[in-house]
Amino acid sequence: MATKSKKSNISSSSKKQGTSAPRPSPKSSSQKSGTSAVHSTISSSSSSKTSQKRGTSAATSSPATNFTPTTTHTTDDGMSLEEQRRSRLAALDSRWSAVAGTVALTALFNKLNDVTSSVDSLDNQIADVRQKGYRFGAGWEDRAAKLQQRWPQQRNEARQLLEQEKSMLQRTANSVQNQLNRARSNYGLMDTAESSLQRLERDISNVESRLYNLFNDIEDEAYALECEIEQADFLIDSLNSASFELQPNEEGVAVCKAQWVSDKEEPEGLLYLTDQRIIFERHEEVATKKFLFVTTEKELIQELMWASPVGAITELEAEDKKTFLFAHQELLILSFAERTRELPGDVTLKLQDATNEEWTALIRQVKTGQVEAERLGVAQQGEQAAAQVTEGKEIPTKCPSCGAKLPPVYKGMTSVECNYCGTVISL
Repeated sequence: MATKSKKSNISSSSKKQGTSAPRPSPKSSSQKSGTSAVHSTISSSSSSKTSQKRGTSAATSSPATNFTPTTTHTTDDGMSLEEQRRSRLAALDSRWSAVAGTVALTALFNKLNDVTSSVDSLDNQIADVRQKGYRFGAGWEDRAAKLQQRWPQQRNEARQLLEQEKSMLQRTANSVQNQLNRARSNYGLMDTAESSLQRLERDISNVESRLYNLFNDIEDEAYALECEIEQADFLIDSLNSASFELQPNEEGVAVCKAQWVSDKEEPEGLLYLTDQRIIFERHEEVATKKFLFVTTEKELIQELMWASPVGAITELEAEDKKTFLFAHQELLILSFAERTRELPGDVTLKLQDATNEEWTALIRQVKTGQVEAERLGVAQQGEQAAAQVTEGKEIPTKCPSCGAKLPPVYKGMTSVECNYCGTVISL
């Protein structure tokens, strides 16, 4: 009964309050449970975050944790120490690959064989140009014979030393290779391997220089003789196809490619020197047809531009000229006593495959007659005949035109020029 009375009081109180404010609708059981779930989730999340913070704090402060931070060492160039070691090892491997190919001294052995071939072929080369009619270079046969006598002994000595040095270098190279292999697994050995590689490189360089000097002189002499023979061969072939004919008893001495730069057209061609004259022949291809500035057709122009007796050369000057970007030009300047429509008083030639010093000496030898000492027939007459050629004699001694004293006349000259009046006297 007491219970009922209490419920009745509550109900009565509620009714009184309901007159002043609307009563909220009752919530369903599902809404209540959802609200409880949200509160539960928020509570759980807060609890989790709190737990994480506490865990992090514990992990940081607790000395018993197993966490070990990773540290990367870098160099000034941004490479890690491991990358730097690998890069250095790769560089050593590259150097080793280059050195390994030279340990066998293959280049020196090949050079030895090349010199042997050059020396052995000299006889045939000389015989070929003699058969074509070249009469100068009287000492060629003797020079070739001396080279062929000296070379066998020097070749054998050089080969023996090469084999000895090759064996020693190969032993050293094997040691270096082993050190490099160990350095791949133990970077601490790289300094030792690099020092050994440097010594091997230095040893190979020293061996190559020392052994090359054993036959360098023979090689230079053989090469110089080969060049002279090749120039003579080019001279004979050029004369055979020239646009002019040699005079009776006239023989070619030398030829080179040249350009007549003092002429307004600056033609290119060949400069010939014989035992009697100096000759310039134009020999060049010129465009005969173009399409849009592109040459479609060419024509070879070959004609005699001028010729003069060597004795008519009054002045001879050589000049080395540097042009744009330090290009080097060999200029040969000639002054002639005779002036014709084809030949002016002065001629400037740019030599293209010869030096002006060489040609200055050759022209003077022909002018003085000293070139006759190089003629094959004179040399075969013996040393006394050659000495008479080089000593010379003054015949005639006076100019028939002005009575002035003439320059010395050497054997083999076909004319002599008076330095005072320019008269050329046939001999």
